[in-house]
Amino acid sequence: MKSEGFGMYIDLGIMATGSAQAALTASGLIASDPTFQQQLRQEVNDELDAFDLFPVLKIGFMYRF
Repeated sequence: MKSEGFGMYIDLGIMATGSAQAALTASGLIASDPTFQQQLRQEVNDELDAFDLFPVLKIGFMYRF
C-alpha cells in the first residue's frame, strides 16, 4: 500500500548526556584564593550534576510522493 501526501510525525523521549564538565577562570582580588577556587568548582559541579537527562521533543512534517 503506497501512501502519498502530507504527513506529520512526533518523537518524544529522554536523552542521556552523561556527566557535564566546565572549565573556569576567575579574575579579581580573591581569584587566586584556593578556598574560593574550590567553592566555585564545587558549586558549578553540583549544578551540572543535575543535568544528566534531558527531555527531547521532535515534531516533523513530510510530503510523500
